Amino acid sequence: MYCDVFHPQTLNSKQTASMQLTVRSSLSITAPRTFYNPAETETVTLACIVTAGNPTGISWKHDNVNIIISGKMSGGTISNPALRISNVDMSDAGNYVCEATDGSATVRTNNIQLSPIERTVSEFDIITSILKGYNKFVRPIDPVVKVTHSLIPKEMVKFDHEMLAVDALQCITWNDPRLSWPRGQPRVSLPSSIIWLPDIVMLGQKFTKDFEDKAIIKKNGDVTYCPESMIMSKHCEGMAGNVWECEFKLVSWSYDKVMLDIFFPIGINVPSIDMSMYYEHEEYEIVSKCATRREKTYPCRVGTYPELTYTFVIRRHQSYCRNLNKNPTCNS
Repeated sequence: MYCDVFHPQTLNSKQTASMQLTVRSSLSITAPRTFYNPAETETVTLACIVTAGNPTGISWKHDNVNIIISGKMSGGTISNPALRISNVDMSDAGNYVCEATDGSATVRTNNIQLSPIERTVSEFDIITSILKGYNKFVRPIDPVVKVTHSLIPKEMVKFDHEMLAVDALQCITWNDPRLSWPRGQPRVSLPSSIIWLPDIVMLGQKFTKDFEDKAIIKKNGDVTYCPESMIMSKHCEGMAGNVWECEFKLVSWSYDKVMLDIFFPIGINVPSIDMSMYYEHEEYEIVSKCATRREKTYPCRVGTYPELTYTFVIRRHQSYCRNLNKNPTCNS
């Protein structure tokens, strides 16, 4: 291309100058494929082809957010515009766009949809995953684990006016976030010996279990543990009219309320004392019951400990006395 140049020092005589004009090719990119549905854990490459021009930069967006090329994401360069995603998971789903720039123009592809196929999660996968690195000697939550406790009496085994023995379930619930999983079946059952358990004990009682109880764990980490055992109370006080009041007290053996706080269940559908499974005794009846919570300190232990007390008022059946007709104390 040529042009005439006038300059005062040349007495306005024109001079001819030349310069080169380069016509830049327009920048263009395309995505030859706009839908991918790899299975989870597979590797997928989202293709992006430069069809015209010379880009000086390539970038990718996932749902309108810039992608940082590192780790499982690779590619996205001038020499290799395609985006490679390793070990695909469900969080990678969405719309992808490839952008190219040459310093003066920016172009982009159409939306590229990635829709991974969810891998079936088996019970084996769930249990293997949640128990990997699990330490049952460490409390699940810091600083305090919130625990609920309820009692389900099943049968009065023995009562001699001084000691009451009841076959019962103790239902204990808490949350352990280490025992949670994102998808798959809603719950699993695990032996109680392999997970952390709150050390709630019945005061004044020793017992051994004949078999290992199972804990039911939901996918959000909620744990329900209902061991069955014979519980005994030696806190029975006689009252007038063949009536006795017996108390069962429970407390954490080693954790104060700062580390493990115990409550009764909340809600009318989850009573603190559930009598729905109770089998009536032929001689004695439970005429009333209540559950109370208080906090105590002990001379030999540091801290304040929540204590749950279940109280049962027991009365001798009047019909039982009449049938025997030999116990004068039944006439009161």
